[in-house]
Amino acid sequence: MILVVTCLTLATFFYGVTKRPLPIVVWVLFTLALTYYNPTHVQPYIDVSSDRLSYEANWGSTFENRNPSVFIATNVTHLQTYLKSSNISVRVAGSMHSYSPLVKSQHIIDIHHLNKILMYNGTHVRVQAGASIGKVQTFLSHYGKTLRGIGSITAQTVSGGFSTSLAGIERRGFSEFATAAKTLDYAGNIVEWSDLYYLRDSMGLLGVLIELVLQVFDNRQLDFKVARKPLSELSGSAADAFDSVLTFHSDFSSILTVSYTLHNETMPVRPVKRMSRVMRELIDYVVIPITFWVPMHALHWAFESSIVPEFEQLATIGHDAPVHGAIFIDYRIPTDKCASFVESMPKQDGFIRIKILNARSDACLANTESVCKVELYIPQHTRAKTYEALARQYGGYSHWGKLYTGNITKQFETFECYSNFEIIRRQQDPIGRFQNAYLKGHPPVYWHGGYRLWAFHVLIPLFFGIQIWTCAQCCIRTRPVGYQKL
Repeated sequence: MILVVTCLTLATFFYGVTKRPLPIVVWVLFTLALTYYNPTHVQPYIDVSSDRLSYEANWGSTFENRNPSVFIATNVTHLQTYLKSSNISVRVAGSMHSYSPLVKSQHIIDIHHLNKILMYNGTHVRVQAGASIGKVQTFLSHYGKTLRGIGSITAQTVSGGFSTSLAGIERRGFSEFATAAKTLDYAGNIVEWSDLYYLRDSMGLLGVLIELVLQVFDNRQLDFKVARKPLSELSGSAADAFDSVLTFHSDFSSILTVSYTLHNETMPVRPVKRMSRVMRELIDYVVIPITFWVPMHALHWAFESSIVPEFEQLATIGHDAPVHGAIFIDYRIPTDKCASFVESMPKQDGFIRIKILNARSDACLANTESVCKVELYIPQHTRAKTYEALARQYGGYSHWGKLYTGNITKQFETFECYSNFEIIRRQQDPIGRFQNAYLKGHPPVYWHGGYRLWAFHVLIPLFFGIQIWTCAQCCIRTRPVGYQKL
């Protein structure tokens, strides 16, 4: 399909430039419409799948901040002065990759200048909180080292990953490998943390994170095995990392899985091949618009092929291209109840990926038993169904940085340690300046582009119709000499 559409597009360009201007004019108008009136993103960006940062809307286009006031901290002292000079409610922005409105605020702190790597000793690295995971990974690659527990989007800041329960396809989460931290409290005072039990996955409620110390590891190759398994057997995997993909309409007796086993030998970091800008544009302007008509689950074959690697190493495990135009929803469900939970979810269009996380005891607002990570990829232009109540029914909870509907405090209260967490939160922030409406329990209203679809039911047929007509004209004008119509 992609090859056919690409050929049609090239033919339109060629014919429009050399013969008639109409096709190329239509192509330009179509591109502008997709840029400024797209059902999959609210941001008026041509290259929406890049790591571009906007504080007016998050990367996933689920919420907007209209005309926010942004304080850009140039250094820690500058940030301390800002916090001491006022008591307004603020939220700290990492890379705006959270789908839940954790950074929905009229007053935002930008910490991207706090991005220095402060110390490296072979086993640990101390970094400022505004450094991206990708930047730290690039630094460590020169030593054959890597972070652990990271996902596919390395544009996230280390503070964002630490604060919102980031996890990739490994059985360990990113915050598990942090060993120390520094924050600023509500009045700008520095607080040093050696016990991170309450700070991990705390969503910025305990202060402004300014430094993290992270354990680093030798880069190692992974063997992987591709197999098809029943849904009931997925959560029993003993692999070091695990991935799978299915849809709500899949045959639950035969699900594609990839299991990974770590080698003991170390190896140099091999750079991952990044998706080209041309391919990102093709996805934004061709592939995603196709899902306006074709159900996402009908493209299951493409998603299956995308999780099967050619080569894997610890430094880039599970690395794939950003999937813009989809809403991410994520539930952590006890492994023995995983299959029942998935089978009980009311159906909708989209993909499901199931991964596995080990039990842990180092964080208050995280799982204490082994869980399956049920990730949902739902088309942005539809009204996504969510399953918070069902997750609680099965003893699970939602990823803090993914889409959550309803009162988030109901999820807070399911954690036994939450009352102690609240005591510490009030010590660090007695005036509640690091809370926003969402974190106080007000149900959010999410943006979606469904109301824009009517335009694309007209624009897309017109666009592709002119492309097909263009190709037909090209064929007619290039018929062999001597050809006669019978």
